[in-house]
Amino acid sequence: MEQAKKQMNADFLGKLSDYDKDSLDEKIKVKLRARYINSNKFQPEVMENVSKATESLYQYSHVAKEVEPKRAKVKESMEKLELMQQALAKKKFELHGIEDKNAYIKAKNDATVSKKAKIEADIEASRVKLIRVEKLLN
Repeated sequence: MEQAKKQMNADFLGKLSDYDKDSLDEKIKVKLRARYINSNKFQPEVMENVSKATESLYQYSHVAKEVEPKRAKVKESMEKLELMQQALAKKKFELHGIEDKNAYIKAKNDATVSKKAKIEADIEASRVKLIRVEKLLN
């Protein structure tokens, strides 16, 4: 009999520990509470000695109830963070475009200032030549 129980439940503890307890539907939780936890027969102190797995699940249910709002808040914060990061990336892209445009305008301005200085130097050289030519002609 004992051997048969071991064979039937060989991977029961593995399945129990790997079970996704967080996705348990609220209707099922209510049924479990009504049928077992709220029962007069259920005593957590006694269960502690009888089945560690059941005691662990019982404790997990209480912890999960407290943690769930915090998980929801973290999820909401992560979603907000993602939106903010997307907005930041967009603004950085726009800033990069503005910086590129600014660099182009600055380079164009520098070229224009340089050209102006060259023209002014040419004008001055031409003025000096004109003065010399006038001296030679007079």
